[in-house]
Amino acid sequence: MKSAIGILSIFIVLVLCSCSQVSGKKALEPWTDKVDIYVAGDYNDASVYWKNGEIVYLTKPESFSHASAITVSDNDVYVAGYVLLPNKNPEPNGPKPAKGELVVVDTGSNHYKPTIAVALYWKNNKPVMLTDSTADTETTGIAVSGHDVYVSGFEYNGKKTDETDHGRKAVAKYWKNGVAVVLTDGSHEARALSIFVKDADVYVTGYEEVSSTVVSNNLHAIRYWKNGKSIDLTVEKHLSDNNDFSEGHSIFVDGKNVYIAGTQSGIATYWKNGLPVKLVKGENLHQTGKIIEPVSSTATSIVVSGSDIYVAGTQDTLSLQNSEAKYWKNGKEQTLTHAPEDLYGDVFLSICGKNAYITTGLRDGSDELVAKLWKNNSPAILIRGTGDIGSICVIQKPAK
Repeated sequence: MKSAIGILSIFIVLVLCSCSQVSGKKALEPWTDKVDIYVAGDYNDASVYWKNGEIVYLTKPESFSHASAITVSDNDVYVAGYVLLPNKNPEPNGPKPAKGELVVVDTGSNHYKPTIAVALYWKNNKPVMLTDSTADTETTGIAVSGHDVYVSGFEYNGKKTDETDHGRKAVAKYWKNGVAVVLTDGSHEARALSIFVKDADVYVTGYEEVSSTVVSNNLHAIRYWKNGKSIDLTVEKHLSDNNDFSEGHSIFVDGKNVYIAGTQSGIATYWKNGLPVKLVKGENLHQTGKIIEPVSSTATSIVVSGSDIYVAGTQDTLSLQNSEAKYWKNGKEQTLTHAPEDLYGDVFLSICGKNAYITTGLRDGSDELVAKLWKNNSPAILIRGTGDIGSICVIQKPAK
């Protein structure tokens, strides 16, 4: 594991805080008599999680950090995320920060000290650093097996030279107990977006950019790794105007079956053992020479329980200019949000018993940002005001 003693010491004192629980009404109490609902996210520019509607701050407000994933193991709460710290090795004549970027400015000078994203996870609200402040790193998922903690994410391999990130690439990685396992060689942009551990095997999914022979820009190709080795998936080609675009957003292993939720050419899809199952009909997409409602969809979370396959995701309807939250059980679709509600993040789900718990962030009919939670089809407001949702984990309460 890397260390950055000086700057991380300042970071721990000024940015991180111990468990600081904010009292308030337990809005989700009717749902939490037999289960505990954990939701990771951001609030007041701080990394937080909610337990049964009560907020727990992992960093101080306005610390500009992000909580991306949460899991619970043996009553221990693990949250993956990243925080912005002053860059240890900034470009001497680098670009000025973009609007909204956290910076430290020297008094009496015009020299900017840009920040850098540092990866970490919290165990029971105590931070465990994964990287130092020499390269931008982000986390995307977390899994715990026994005493081992696994975190998926990506780390940039070069210095930022402009706002477009030219000159550097994201390298897909995961960390086992703080030791990085590199999944791609850095020649193309790549991100590990989800991780699952079963027995001694580590499963990761994400995407890697590939050059297109049809259009000038790079396209995303879904990737799946088992124990660091890339495994091919079947992807249908040319589903929409020669736009071959696929990503893996969530991975789940049940017995010997590996399930991956994602998108292929704008269609919400899950893969079972490498073979795709479309959740939205392809003919709903725009087709050359036909006037059809332009629609794109993505599956962002998948869980298998018994013989049931649960998938959550999003669908964009361009004529309405809004994104809808979707939920599929064994392929049967349920729309959770409706215009004028508009999503501003991914949709996540967790299964406990026979119930599906689904969460996302959205802008409601009054144009207010809210975090929303559903038990099956029954909705509740988790929090009102600015916030972002990163993950959900629901567990059965221990018997008294």
